[in-house]
Formats: sequence, C-alpha cells, structure tokens
Amino acid sequence: MSQPQSPNQRSAPHGPGVGGTDKNARLNTLGLDARSTEALLERMDRAQPPSNVRRTHLRWPFRHASVPLELLHPGGLRVRFNVICRNISCGGLGVLHSAFVHTGSRCAVTLPHPSRGTETLEGVISRCRHHAGMIHELGIRFDELVDVRDFVKPDRMSECYSLERVDPEKLQGCVVVVEDSQMDQTIIKHFLRRTMLRVRPAQTIEAAKKICKEPCDLILCDFHLPDGDAVQFLSWLRAEGVHVPVIAVTCDASGPTRDRLRTAECDAFLAKPLTEDKLLRALGEFLIMDRGGAGGSSLSRDDPKAALIYEFVKEIETYRQKIDDAVKQADAMTCYIICQQLKGTAPCLGFDTLAKVAERAGEQVAATMSTEESSRALQELLGACERALRNR
Repeated sequence: MSQPQSPNQRSAPHGPGVGGTDKNARLNTLGLDARSTEALLERMDRAQPPSNVRRTHLRWPFRHASVPLELLHPGGLRVRFNVICRNISCGGLGVLHSAFVHTGSRCAVTLPHPSRGTETLEGVISRCRHHAGMIHELGIRFDELVDVRDFVKPDRMSECYSLERVDPEKLQGCVVVVEDSQMDQTIIKHFLRRTMLRVRPAQTIEAAKKICKEPCDLILCDFHLPDGDAVQFLSWLRAEGVHVPVIAVTCDASGPTRDRLRTAECDAFLAKPLTEDKLLRALGEFLIMDRGGAGGSSLSRDDPKAALIYEFVKEIETYRQKIDDAVKQADAMTCYIICQQLKGTAPCLGFDTLAKVAERAGEQVAATMSTEESSRALQELLGACERALRNR
C-alpha cells in the first residue's frame, strides 16, 4: 500500500502508534491510556464465555494499547488510525476500534516486532462485532499465514502451540517414539491412528541411536529411559548432526527438568498424562507449521533433495545479511538480484512461502529501483528469511 492520507480527526482519531512520538495525541480511537486499555482487556477476557467453536489457529494474547491500522475504503480513500490490539494468531488479529467497519474492507496493520522494530501485515476485515458503547471488535484475516511465535516469543517448554485444531491426515512423515513403557507406546500409537505418520518405536537410547541413523521427521522421547535420559540423547543427536525436532515427554514437569531440557535445546515439552488433542497439536507445530506452513521447507525428509536443505539454509543467512547491507547502502540492484535468486531456488527445496515473498519484493524493487520505496516488501523478505532460519 502507498503512503496513507491523513484521516479526518473526528472520524478517525490517531495517535503515535508503534514507534510514534506525539505525546498529546490519543493512543487509540477509544481514547484510552495504557492502564485503562489493560483494564478493559482484562474485563473482556473474564466476561467472554468459553467458545465451542474450535478454530484452526490458536489465538494468543497480544496486548498493545496502540497499533496503526490502515483501511482502504471503496473509491481508493485510505485512512489510518490507531487501534487497541487484543490477540493474534497465525491467521489473523483481533483489535478494538470506536466505530463500525464493513467486513471485506482491505487493511494493513503495523505490529511491534521483537527484532525488526515493526512489521506491516496486509489482510481483510473478516468481522466487526459491537461490544458496548463505542467498542467494536474487528477481526483481521491476514493474506498469508504468519509465524505467531515471531511476535510472541513463547517459552518452548510451556506447551504453547500455534494450532488449536489439527487435521490428523495432514500429519505425515516418520516419527521415532523413544519410550520404555510398552503401554505408553501403545497409547501413543492409538492417538496417532488417524494420521499418515510412520511410527518407529525404541525402548532405549541405544536402540534409538540405531533408528535415528536413518532419516526421520520428529523424535518423541520420554525423559527417563533405562540407559540415560532425554538430555543425554539430545547431546548425542546434535553431536551427530541430527537436527530434527525433539519433543520431550515426562511426568516430571518441575522447573529444574524444564531448565535442563531448555539448556539442551530441546524443541518442545509435553507433560504426562498425554491426550490425543495435545499430542496432535504438538506434532502439528513441527510437521505442519514448520514444514512450509509458516516459513519452513515442505519437503519430506525422505525426499532425495532434503539433504540439500541444510546447505540452502546457510545460504539464506548469507542472503539475509546481503539484503540488510544493501538496504543500508540504498543498493536496489543487489536487492533485486537476491530476490531473483531466492525466487528461483527456494521452491526447489520446498520453501514456497519464502519464494513468494521474494517474488513480490523483486517486483516492487524492479518497479521503483528504490530500497526506500520498497522498504516494506524488503522487510517482509527479511522476516521470511528469519523464519526459514528458525525452522531449519
């Protein structure tokens, strides 16, 4: 979207927003300060009854008193104002505004980002619900899935997952289950009965080492095993260059156990007793969200080209640094060349999302030959590179 026009102050009051400096302007269209905003969101969360509707993507609290929202009205009029942000998911955002907005309206929202300062996401208003007084809750559906963990930065040992509902048939590949209890092995296989996963069981670390010499997509490992624990197994895996996701499963949910797993760079934690829903959501985090759904490769580890992914990811880090340097030097041609390289190579290795973002950025740079005018597209490309690196 191009630079927005200044909105009418009465119909669309605006404040400093993310990174703003106007101390006299209102933070949001509801005229609430940060403390009043927090109190309002607390009341709304307490008053909201549990929903029987299961969404695909889980909503995470993402409270901000002021985020800029740009609306594109019929006829091409663009207005920009600041709204209250309530929650976020991989597929969209919930915000509070002072007036009705037509569903289907195009929009762009600028969100605070832990490492990139801000990131602008485009989408469409999918719902507008009146609460009380002037308070209207808008639902924004993003044009493309985002990795919500980029914004929220959850503790991987806290059982926080992006998906609220998982289609079992979308879980594909090979899972190694390291568990010495035959009953627990049987329970896990039962929970995975509707998936497309191949389950390879092991009852000891030594048995698991032999199995893991062959490609697999994920390892589910009990913490306490007859010949060691999950931390020791993780150390061996990483030393051997095996970087598949590892989910630790244990009855011991104590802080020290979680700390040991966190230090060992375990990818996730599941506390027993397991449920089918919790297990599927945990697997979906790595086999759906990280496999192309939000930036990773969609290739199965059985694919002959999968062996090239690690080398390509190292190239992505180089590309990311070159783009960053080129933006600082206003070198549009270098940015364009890198966009074309990513657009051509990324799809071959299953990085379809990265390829699409690179294509859009390349088109924008080619049209303007300006890194400043293409800033938003290039920032989106840097974000896509970071997600691919995190999901390696």
